[in-house]
Amino acid sequence: MTISKLFTALFIVAGLLLTASLASASPADTLQPASTITYNEEVIVNDTIKVNSAYVGSTEADVGGVTFFNGTIVNNSVDEDGASIIPVTFGDDVRIDGEIYRTEKGGDDPIKVTDTIMPTANNTYSLGTSGSRFKDGYLSGSLAAASVTASGAVTAGSVTASGTVTAGSIVTAGTVDGVDVSAIPSTYVSQSSPSWDSRSGKTSIPASSCHPEEVGLTYAFKSNGSAIYPVIDPGTLPPGMVFYCPVQLPDGATVTSAEAYVSDNGASIIVASFYSASLASFSPNAPRTDSTNGLGSGNLTIDLDGIDEVVDNSDTVYYMSINFFTVGTDYDFHGGVVNYTYTQPY
Repeated sequence: MTISKLFTALFIVAGLLLTASLASASPADTLQPASTITYNEEVIVNDTIKVNSAYVGSTEADVGGVTFFNGTIVNNSVDEDGASIIPVTFGDDVRIDGEIYRTEKGGDDPIKVTDTIMPTANNTYSLGTSGSRFKDGYLSGSLAAASVTASGAVTAGSVTASGTVTAGSIVTAGTVDGVDVSAIPSTYVSQSSPSWDSRSGKTSIPASSCHPEEVGLTYAFKSNGSAIYPVIDPGTLPPGMVFYCPVQLPDGATVTSAEAYVSDNGASIIVASFYSASLASFSPNAPRTDSTNGLGSGNLTIDLDGIDEVVDNSDTVYYMSINFFTVGTDYDFHGGVVNYTYTQPY
């Protein structure tokens, strides 16, 4: 071996030893570059990347979104005017396996929603469950046709709506204002402004309530006061002998018709009339009148149809008159009935 070859071999060995020494001085899992690394190629990582924070995108005006991860996700990008008003945007479905809350769980800051909440399938998903219910509901619009179901109690103030609850049903297995009900029917009427579909009502007129028109008219009752009949005709105000019978009617009702029940066993004439009289002018209106003329004899009913008058008890009174054209026990008035309709209580 020549001298030159020996020095070459020693130099190579020394280089290898120096390389090995440098490699053992720095662990293989630690990289400490002297400056920022700029890498322009694709990076493939087969394990987890752990970083204290991450920036993706650009902070330049009107260029890409910027996301900063450090406990909170925010969008630091700005619009073309330099205002930081661009929201964080997810371009795909979002799944969250934990709880959603703002600031703190159960705190004073509610979750704020600035859009319509709509399920992806009709009549499929629920708001709350049977074991986890919402406490109060405040609605400024309406509950559309459907049903609101509660297995607990629906109490005063727990469901607040400034709009309307439209066609549908509210079903509860508990109580409504302390009343145990299985369902609130469609015929429910509000206490504050009650109103309902037109219903029929009646009021009766006993014969014992009637008063004679003329002074000196003698009359009597038959069958313990069940019927009234004239005994002597004073003959001062012909024709006939008139009795006036007051009628008490609910304010706001509409009088539709009336019936007078009489006996006419002598085939004479008995006339029945329904009146309303003004308390201001002290004069009656044109009455609805009919008689037993042409009805024959016996127990008869005088029908007074087509009255159609709204009751106003503030300045009007109502009564029925019975006019006998003949005295005697063969002619009497048993009583009357006034029929009306109403849509509100009285």
